[in-house]
Parts: sequence; structure tokens; C-alpha cells
Amino acid sequence: PARRSSDLERFNGEYGLANRVNNPELTTIYLPVSQVVFALSAEMAQVMSAEDSDGGGGNAYGAKGIDPDWEARVFRFVFVGFEMGMMVLLALVLYSMRKSAWYLALYVWHPLAISEIAGEGHQDVIGLFFMVGALLVWQLRKRWVGRWSALLAISALVKPISVVLPAFQLRYDRAKRWDWVKSLGVGVVVCGIFLVPFFRSEEHT
Repeated sequence: PARRSSDLERFNGEYGLANRVNNPELTTIYLPVSQVVFALSAEMAQVMSAEDSDGGGGNAYGAKGIDPDWEARVFRFVFVGFEMGMMVLLALVLYSMRKSAWYLALYVWHPLAISEIAGEGHQDVIGLFFMVGALLVWQLRKRWVGRWSALLAISALVKPISVVLPAFQLRYDRAKRWDWVKSLGVGVVVCGIFLVPFFRSEEHT
């Protein structure tokens, strides 16, 4: 909204910032699961900062009292939470495979894990969390095709690269045709659940 009118700014300077974005005609470039996490993170930031803006009358950040720096910190905090959860899941995967915890240390000590997620706030870690969760379910119970397929579908709605993983897992397991159909069906249903609301919202805009 701030791109259309400076009167609709949520914080001072948003109008100028929004007009510098590439392809301003696009509502977003992110997939549905990422947008759900973004929305929940923004709501969390608003709830956590509510006490600072209860006085009314607005403040230096605009009529609604939104502090973009505070929201950015909350987003990074959420992404770090996903990363820590992903590391726990990865540790469980390594334990189930009887592999050394040093494999996990190789990731934890990698500078990109710190700079790109905690520092830059990249949302890829959301997809990684669900992808490693799917790997854990597959490692523990390979017959739970529907469960790990659902997790991979959620991961693919952050980064589509996860779409190809079920084929490798099913082929490795020499799965029956029904398992292939089940995995595809679960993936379609999960994707539909997340995608339909966005298509409906486009129809009403």
C-alpha cells in the first residue's frame, strides 16, 4: 500500500523504500509457507512491541508505531529458532544412522550458517527445517510415506528443490506403485491447502 500513497506508510520512509523495489507490480516473490511464517513473525513483533505503542498518538516510526529495525530483529530471531530446531533434527538423524556428531559440527561451524541466517535473515532455513524433519521421519519409519511426503511438500513451498527428493527416497526403498501414488497425492493435497487461499485472495483484489 505504501507504494501507492505515502499516506498509507506504516513507518516513516516506507513509501520511498517501496518504490525502489524491483518489479513493484508483484505482491511478493515468496512461496506460501514463507509468507505464513513472515505473517506470524510480523504479528509476533507487533504483540511484543504493543506496550511501547499503547500511549497512542503515534511516534517516530509512524502512526502505527512500527519499528522496522525491531521487526527485522524479530524475523532473525524466528529464523534462528528454525535453524536451532533443524540442528536438533539433524542430530537425531545422525544418531539414528549411528553417525558421528562431527557431521553436525561441520554445519554449525560453517560461517554461512551464522552470516546468512542470523545475520542476513535468509528464509531458506524454513525449508531446511521441514526437509530435515522429513529425512528424520524417513530414516525412522520408511513406510510412513504420507508423513515424510507432507513435510517435503511444506519444504517445497519454501524452496521448490525439495520436489525431487521423494523420487530419490522411493527409488532407494524400491517402493511399490501405491507408495508413489500416495506420495504424489499427499504432496498435491498439502500444496493445495497452502496455495488455494492465495489464489482466492487474488480473485478479490
